[in-house]
Amino acid sequence: MFDAEADGIKSTSSDMLKFLDAHINVQQLKQVPPMALLLMSPLFPSKKLAS
Repeated sequence: MFDAEADGIKSTSSDMLKFLDAHINVQQLKQVPPMALLLMSPLFPSKKLAS
């Protein structure tokens, strides 16, 4: 990971979440089949993930 403040950059929580989401999505696309990505997508919340 990196320290945003060490670089003089003030990141908001939402900005950090967007960065993490983008990074995670890239990793998933490299390793996970498209159907699994669909099932894990926020547009299709799973009972398991929600609980």
